[in-house]
Amino acid sequence: RFIQEMGPVGFARPNKGLMVVKELISSQARQGADYIDINVDALLSNTQDAMRQYVRLVHRLGEGVPPCIDSSNLDVLVAGLAEWFSFGDVRPPLINSIPYTERMHFAPLLELRKKHAFSIIAMLGGPEGTLKSPDEIYSAGKEMFQLLTGAGFKPEEIFFDTITLGLATDSCMDGMGEVKPTHTRNSFHGIRKIKQDPAMRNVHAVLGVSNW
Repeated sequence: RFIQEMGPVGFARPNKGLMVVKELISSQARQGADYIDINVDALLSNTQDAMRQYVRLVHRLGEGVPPCIDSSNLDVLVAGLAEWFSFGDVRPPLINSIPYTERMHFAPLLELRKKHAFSIIAMLGGPEGTLKSPDEIYSAGKEMFQLLTGAGFKPEEIFFDTITLGLATDSCMDGMGEVKPTHTRNSFHGIRKIKQDPAMRNVHAVLGVSNW
C-alpha cells in the first residue's frame, strides 16, 4: 500500500515500503525458497503493472529463485510470465493457478507453454467449492492431467491443489450430529489416488498450509 500510494515513483525512489519488500524477497531466497510467490490481486487496480514490477524485483533480488506468479486474473498471469521471460535465460516459474471449473477460459495461458517452460498449479475444486469425495478429486485430476500434458506440460511441471481446509474448521459432524468424511480426509485420499496412478507419476501435490 505504501508503494502504491507513491504512484509511479513507488518502485523507483527509496521508501519504507520498498525496503520491506526487498528484504522479504532477499530473505526468502536466502532461506532456500523454491519459488517466491507474488499475488497483487488485493490492489484491485493496475494489477498487471504491479505484477510486472514485483517480478522485476524478484529477478533482481531473488538470487535466481523464480517467481510463483499467483492471481485469479488471466491477464495478470500472462503479464507476469511475459515480464519474467523478457530477462532471457531464467529458471522456469510456477503459475498459480488454473481452476478445474474454468479451465477452458485459460486456453491462452496453456498456449504459452509452446513457447516457454513453466510449471502450473491445477486447482481441483467444483462449481460449489470443494469436491465431495476422493473419487471426484481423482477424476478431476485425471481430466486436468490430460488437458495439461496435451498442452505440453511434463508431469513434473504439474501441481495439484485440492483446496485443503484447516483441521480446526473442517468439522467431522454435520448439522444433525452425524459423523461425515471431512474435506481434509478427502483431500489426502484424493491425493493418494492421484499419486498411485502410474499414468500420473511424478506430479506434485500442494497443501495450503496458510489455511491451517
